[in-house]
Amino acid sequence: MPQPLRHDHTTIFGASATRVARPELMAYLGSITVMWAEIEAMLGVVFADMLGTEARFGVALFLALRAEAAQKDVLRAVAELKLPGESATKFALFLKRLRDSAEARNRIAHGKWGYSLSHPDALVYMDPKDDLRHRSTGQLDRAALSRNG
Repeated sequence: MPQPLRHDHTTIFGASATRVARPELMAYLGSITVMWAEIEAMLGVVFADMLGTEARFGVALFLALRAEAAQKDVLRAVAELKLPGESATKFALFLKRLRDSAEARNRIAHGKWGYSLSHPDALVYMDPKDDLRHRSTGQLDRAALSRNG
């Protein structure tokens, strides 16, 4: 669970430095990204199955839809046409849970990661918007470090 970071001047941000200082923890972030790609590929297989076509065609079509919302909208629409009532409802609930998980995954994948010398067993998260604010003002808002994390 994210915790606010106290202003202690020992926080260092940057992927290269953090990868060297906390390799085991950074590996977890990479694993999340890799697993998410597997989930997306499997959704393409499900899409192909619902369409009654070969997996390679369904996956190619599904992944050609770049926007995550468009992918889920297409899956939902096909499910409503192809699945019996209760199955379509359960599939829609699954897609909602997936969307909620995607929000957390996006924060992880697109967040700014660092480490603190005061916290040797942790990574420090900063929202990219707060990082941009820091770069433009030259000041690091420590309260922003725990926001959205």
